[in-house]
Amino acid sequence: MTLTRAQAKIYRLLRRDIIQHLMFGATVLIVIFCYFAIHAWYQGKAELLETFGYKREAFFKVFREALGYTLLLGLPVYFNLFFVYQERLQALLGRSIFPKARLKDWSFYLFLFLSSITALIFSLIYVPIIRSAFDIVNHEWYELTLVILFFILCT
Repeated sequence: MTLTRAQAKIYRLLRRDIIQHLMFGATVLIVIFCYFAIHAWYQGKAELLETFGYKREAFFKVFREALGYTLLLGLPVYFNLFFVYQERLQALLGRSIFPKARLKDWSFYLFLFLSSITALIFSLIYVPIIRSAFDIVNHEWYELTLVILFFILCT
């Protein structure tokens, strides 16, 4: 099967990192929006607006919080991608603490450990922000650590 010139252009465009990251972010936004919508309905927070005929406001409230939550959780993911995954911290640690052979053997475990530390630090920073800015979701620090670590590992 041969590709036409237009199909080849589209294929090259879709292979770019920025497009793949935007598509991953859009998928995460859709999943978080669905979760927030179900969670708000279960808690009765969106239902209260619907009883007064504000269905559009209920939708946009859930959408605003899902978008804010997605963007907020994107920061630790890309921080981890830039510093940990691209081995900037490993190179720093390799020069001072670990020999190169040991670093190669432990690279995955070191990545997992540093990703966990990144998730923990960002979750401790984000808990007061999430409690003050969001009505639908109210995470504890350990729940937020798991969510951030899940997003880091999915990326």
